[in-house]
Amino acid sequence: MESKINFNLRSIEAFSKIDESFIDEIKKNIEFIKYDFGQPICNLNTIPNKILLILNGQVRFLHQTQNKPETIKKMGPGTLIGLASLLNAKGIEFFTASSQVTAISIPDSLILKMYLNDTNFKTWCNKNTQIADLYELCLSLQNLQAKDRGPYLSTIY
Repeated sequence: MESKINFNLRSIEAFSKIDESFIDEIKKNIEFIKYDFGQPICNLNTIPNKILLILNGQVRFLHQTQNKPETIKKMGPGTLIGLASLLNAKGIEFFTASSQVTAISIPDSLILKMYLNDTNFKTWCNKNTQIADLYELCLSLQNLQAKDRGPYLSTIY
């Protein structure tokens, strides 16, 4: 898909201080993608090969229960999808479109190159916890708590 950028990449906090050469690379490599209501955007246990930046519309960060997915949080423009999975080397994100969504996709190889070679981008990534990271932490704490209670106490709660 041919891309034409009609917005300022520098207005996105994650890209505001990166080297100009990376801005140029992003502009050369992005694709515009549209998602319809309810369409899956990122699935658990999958590390996407493209990182998405939501330009407009809303997405749902989901938790998979035994019966069906449940919304943890609705998010909108500026949301990065796939970054947490890439940096954790583990598919930890579950997103669907909750309206019509327009996003740009940036190849994972370029994001990784920026992370390894641009101090400002790496600092931003390390200081800005993604919702999927928090969710993973909560699940880990819940699992530890369940182990501490033992098999009998865990049935009480």
